Amino acid sequence: MCIRILNQKSYQLLAAAWMVIITIASSIPNLRVANTIPETDKYVHIMIFAILAYLLTGSINKYIKSWKLVAQILLVVLLTTMFGFLDEWHQSIVVGRTSSQWDLLADTLGGFVGLIVFQIVHKEKI
Repeated sequence: MCIRILNQKSYQLLAAAWMVIITIASSIPNLRVANTIPETDKYVHIMIFAILAYLLTGSINKYIKSWKLVAQILLVVLLTTMFGFLDEWHQSIVVGRTSSQWDLLADTLGGFVGLIVFQIVHKEKI
């Protein structure tokens, strides 16, 4: 049995809001993450996109209950990666920001992390 913390509409609204927040943050020129730990920005990317994937999973979970888990994984990670790609492209045109294939890889990894966390929190079978 799945325990719902939020309803599907709430997940959809939060996912859309989170995408807006990511886009606004990506629009800030010369934004830097403190690099006290090497590659800190990659951990930030994983966390930000894990949150997005978690919210996206909640957004579509009702529609794909009958789907196989593989389809759910592919859809959520594809959506997260596509948004990550658009975010990296957007950063490439913002002054003082750069685009990185490694950031996109971290975004994709975040997609997997968020999906797994959703499955654990909601006690879905993996």
